[in-house]
Amino acid sequence: MKITIQNRAPGQVPWGALAMLPLFAMPIGGWLVEQGWADFGTCAAKVSLGVPCVTCGSTRATLHLLHGELGAAVAMQPLTILVYFALAIVGLPSLVLFIANKYPHIEYTRREALAFKAALIVLPILTWVYLLKAGI
Repeated sequence: MKITIQNRAPGQVPWGALAMLPLFAMPIGGWLVEQGWADFGTCAAKVSLGVPCVTCGSTRATLHLLHGELGAAVAMQPLTILVYFALAIVGLPSLVLFIANKYPHIEYTRREALAFKAALIVLPILTWVYLLKAGI
């Protein structure tokens, strides 16, 4: 992987910074649930099929994370917490560079691109198997 910092062209969208929006939306949703102002109910997949979906436990994991309980958050929904950290790792530098009128240009090797694509398939499957075994 090769990362270079380049000048941002006028109107160029800071995709990395925009990707951080879920970092704000999910905690707000979790807080609304905790305050009793919202109720997302039980997962439709779990109700109709009797098995959790890949994202089951995300709200509870987010609440654990907001309370500083990282271990409990990861145990509840490891993929969601991994995505949060990945978004922060990509998004924060992108936001800082956007403010400085720059952007990160990332070039992947063919092998790195293949590994990333494989992870997009394998990680949700592993998470779903974990959720089934953990009884979430």
